[in-house]
Amino acid sequence: MFYDLIDVRDLCAGHRLAMESPLDHVSTHGGNRYVMHGSGGFNGGHNIRFGTELAGIIRTEFPGLVVGVPKMATSSGKPFDLTPPTTVSDSKKAKALLGVTLRPAEETIRDCVESAIELGLVTVQLAQRL
Repeated sequence: MFYDLIDVRDLCAGHRLAMESPLDHVSTHGGNRYVMHGSGGFNGGHNIRFGTELAGIIRTEFPGLVVGVPKMATSSGKPFDLTPPTTVSDSKKAKALLGVTLRPAEETIRDCVESAIELGLVTVQLAQRL
């Protein structure tokens, strides 16, 4: 289970840049669409493995919290396919033509977790110190 991430703040900035741009978007290379994902440069631009890599980032960003262990199988017991995708997702057209910048995935995930904690959407459990 691999996912591309885009920080909603970067996505909104990309929309704004596209609206304000004097470019004729239809005539740009590839037409009038811009890819806005790519996991903020994580792992060379590869998608993030939802369970293990995401949990690892949360553990690194929040070392004092307990982070659960991701399930590695479907509800029917079939193991997840952990083969990384062969394609690299990026936002090179949006970066080149619009000047879009992407936050690192680690920053997006950290800020998302902080917001979830502040809003009371997750129950925080502190790690026990030995």
